[in-house]
Amino acid sequence: MKQVWITALKKDDARIAQVVGTLKRYGIAAQGHVWLDEPDRAVARVVLDAMQAAHAWIVLADDASLATPGVRYGLSLLQASLQSTREAAPPVFVLSTSGAASLPPVLADAPVFTDANAAWPAKLVAALARAPKQTPLAALGTYRLTLWGDENIGQWLELGALDAPLAGFAFGVPEVEGVSIDFQAVGSRGALPSRTTLEYAQEGLRMEVGGTAYLSWAVRNRIGTEDSYFARVRGCPDSLLLMPYPEGDEVEASVVRLV
Repeated sequence: MKQVWITALKKDDARIAQVVGTLKRYGIAAQGHVWLDEPDRAVARVVLDAMQAAHAWIVLADDASLATPGVRYGLSLLQASLQSTREAAPPVFVLSTSGAASLPPVLADAPVFTDANAAWPAKLVAALARAPKQTPLAALGTYRLTLWGDENIGQWLELGALDAPLAGFAFGVPEVEGVSIDFQAVGSRGALPSRTTLEYAQEGLRMEVGGTAYLSWAVRNRIGTEDSYFARVRGCPDSLLLMPYPEGDEVEASVVRLV
């Protein structure tokens, strides 16, 4: 039996029960959770681990929740992490109370329906019948991103290149109150490193891209496609600055919008 994971952005037992009942009529099992907006506890990582076997992901959205930066940030990290930790990420469907939804860029391609729209169950069944395939997220460009952490160690972001090794790496968050980087590491892809050796590590590099000031940390370590850069982040950055180690005046930087 196919299994769907439901993320309800707010607690609404009647709405959740109605969607679960619709799925049951189509022979689809459902599990899920109600969103908890606490990014510094990396709660989205718990959700990621729980939904690894899900064949599709349904987000029960409402306008107020989608206007909350922490919710948008967490949904972006969850979608990016699904892409990086599975051979093929599950299809995403957004059910909106208003019939429209302003989604974060990482989820921009997700179809949006009202709960009462009779089309979404059939489209979901069709998506589940198709062989899953991995499609890189346009919002991430040539990079991959995975969330790690818990309430004890905080939120960690694992970053790396999709296809080519990096001769050093710089990572930045917007220079705003409540957002910062406080630790960095390099290690094998797929797990937080227990120890790390950093080459020419730098902290607090100020860079401006597109009118936004970023505070960045950087290392000169070679980071292959099976290696990753890790950073512990405080707060809820609305974007991330990713780039090769900065040398000279001309460096190609990528800005990933999460909110």
